[in-house]
Amino acid sequence: MSAEHYRESVEAFNRRDWDGFCALMDEDIEVESRLTQMEGVYRGHAGLRRWWDDLLGAIPDYVLDLDEVRDLENFVLARGRGLLASETPVIDLIWQPSEWWGRKCLWWKVCLREAEALEAIEARRD
Repeated sequence: MSAEHYRESVEAFNRRDWDGFCALMDEDIEVESRLTQMEGVYRGHAGLRRWWDDLLGAIPDYVLDLDEVRDLENFVLARGRGLLASETPVIDLIWQPSEWWGRKCLWWKVCLREAEALEAIEARRD
C-alpha cells in the first residue's frame, strides 16, 4: 500500500501539485536530498517547501521517471531518473528510500546506489 502512496506523491510532484504532494507528507517529514549537502536536512512542511522551491528554482522542468517501486512494509524503495520535460536525462539513476505510516511519508532520501538506499532503510528501522 505504501508503494501506491509513493507513486501518488511522484505524480503530484511531476504535475507541480504542491497541495497534493504536501498532503501525502507528514507534518514532521525529514527530507535528505542531494541539496542537503548544502542546506542540511529539510524538516517539516516548511522545510519541504524550501526543498521544493530550491529544486524547482534551479531545474524548473525536472520530473522523476520511475523504473521500479518496491513495497517493503512501512518502507518503499524506488529506482528512477530525473528528466527534464524534454526527457533529456539530468542526473544518473537514483534510488529513493522512503518511510510511510499509513498514507503519510515520514522520511525520504536520495541515494546513488541500491546498497546505500537499503542501508538507509536499515538505519531507520533501528
